[in-house]
Amino acid sequence: MLFHEQPTDPWTPLDFMLIEAMEILEEETCSECGNPIWICRNENANNVGFKIKTAVCYARYEFDKWQEAQEKKKDQKKKYGQFPYIEAYTYDDSDMPSRMQFYKDMQNDVVE
Repeated sequence: MLFHEQPTDPWTPLDFMLIEAMEILEEETCSECGNPIWICRNENANNVGFKIKTAVCYARYEFDKWQEAQEKKKDQKKKYGQFPYIEAYTYDDSDMPSRMQFYKDMQNDVVE
């Protein structure tokens, strides 16, 4: 996929290296804070501090509102096997924002 090759082709050494790199990245990422473990768990890093920041996930915002409304309807019986999930849509049926545009907007915010 990465190099537009068919995934049914025999695995190359690069395929194995990419899997190993992904496993290392996952193992070295703190499950609590998402930072590299050599930063957040380093007892000897006296020059490292941490700031608490917040961000808004608008999908989670809508989910939290929905969940709060559901809690007010305590008498509503839960349907077995049913679970809520979040689906994104555009108000005007236009295309979803692109990943590239998101990062360009972030870059413009930093420059300004």
